[in-house]
Amino acid sequence: MLLSVGKLEPFKPEEAQRVRADAFIVKPFEASELLSALFEAGRQSCAGLNVEAGRFARAMAAAEESGRGKP
Repeated sequence: MLLSVGKLEPFKPEEAQRVRADAFIVKPFEASELLSALFEAGRQSCAGLNVEAGRFARAMAAAEESGRGKP
């Protein structure tokens, strides 16, 4: 589960743990931040499972690889 919170809302990271969120993101956010948060939430959800990386995980890995070395 991905928790989204507003920048002006009072928030402590412990609250995300309390509601059992896998990750959180602060609004407003960039698309790349959302993708990273979704990737982290998926990674946390699948921790300990013996599953092959899905399409989204492979796409994120490829995007990260292609972005290396760029300013």
